[in-house]
Amino acid sequence: MNKKHLQFLRWAQAGATLFSTCTKSQYMAILTDSENFVLGIGYNGAPRNVAHCSEGACPRAFAPANHKSSDYSDCIAVHAEANCLLHSDFASRKQDGVTLYVNGEPCLDCAKLIANSGISMVVYICENRPSHEKVREVLLNSNIHLVSYAADDVFGKQIRTIDIAPHNRYNYTQ
Repeated sequence: MNKKHLQFLRWAQAGATLFSTCTKSQYMAILTDSENFVLGIGYNGAPRNVAHCSEGACPRAFAPANHKSSDYSDCIAVHAEANCLLHSDFASRKQDGVTLYVNGEPCLDCAKLIANSGISMVVYICENRPSHEKVREVLLNSNIHLVSYAADDVFGKQIRTIDIAPHNRYNYTQ
């Protein structure tokens, strides 16, 4: 296991817990150059000037328990990967060795954005979503190197719920 990968994935998880305004899933993406300098950061949340999910604006939060929302078709949030790309410079992403770290699997829409972004590698925590194979196919066909880790490998087996804010879910400790 690469120590820097684990550090950036842990940072992404901690940052998502603190900044994401989604009530369902908290994600953060961190973009680094080949020397591990940060080029951009993004977390999932509502578009500018739109009420946040944590403020009651999420249609998925009010859906019945059996609602299938893993395809994000009713998600109002701008995803962490998209925000990270929006808040980073395209020219800096065209360098060799640019890596995107995400504390979860990119969705298919984000994978398409990543494929056109100039990023060399994506390091993420595997969640085994239904779209995972299609996401891998898109990214691998775009010559993007993929590294996935199981959550237990990144955080250890001790996962405890914390109560920092109403929309936060987990604090991972070793």
